[in-house]
Amino acid sequence: MNLKNRLISKLRKEFPQVKFKSAKLITKGWDHDVLVLDNKLIFRFGKEKLYKTSFAREIKFLKEFSKISNLKVPNYLFQSKDKSFGGYEIIKGYELTPKIYKNLSQVKKRKITKDLAKFLTILHSLPLTKAKKFGFKNYKSWKKILEEKQKWFNKEYYPKMTRYLTTAQNAFIKKFITNFCNSQRSIKPVLGHYDLSHDHIIMNKDGTISVGCANPGSATAPEFPLEKSLYVSWRHTKVYL
Repeated sequence: MNLKNRLISKLRKEFPQVKFKSAKLITKGWDHDVLVLDNKLIFRFGKEKLYKTSFAREIKFLKEFSKISNLKVPNYLFQSKDKSFGGYEIIKGYELTPKIYKNLSQVKKRKITKDLAKFLTILHSLPLTKAKKFGFKNYKSWKKILEEKQKWFNKEYYPKMTRYLTTAQNAFIKKFITNFCNSQRSIKPVLGHYDLSHDHIIMNKDGTISVGCANPGSATAPEFPLEKSLYVSWRHTKVYL
């Protein structure tokens, strides 16, 4: 049985009430495989290396954050008993690509910029005492953060991604991670976002935007551009206290 059929079988066993005619499999995610059902529901399945506690934490966080966020975020309607996968209604719209953004009016561009700025401000302002209750890791030290990033880069990111990059890109990334991991900073821990790139922003028909594609991460440092995850993932949300 291939991956798609295994996931469908798992979904139907857990949620027999979910009926659908078509299922599209997306596997490009760093931490999740995804089934898009009838272009109406998104079901995300944590890959083997993803801790179940991370997925449960993500769902718990989004449930609370959606109450204060100025932008629409995923609202989970289904969560498996073992907390390894879940689903929510797809957020309608299309990816806000650089080309689409370039062709927008200045008024719309300013509106998007202000909305995203407000979104991040709300995220950064979430009390750390509340964030800790979601299960986020404690902040230890800047040195410890760099050690974790170096380990992640060496063991996970680079071995997997290097074959997709040019010689120049590989050289740039190696230089970046070396400089980053040798940096010294004094920081104020906050809850932040790692990967709010254009493919993580949904443009709605009315010109507004949603963050149905997001991958927040620990913002104890400038946002780290090397994290790669599926567009619907909030797995890397962390807070350091």
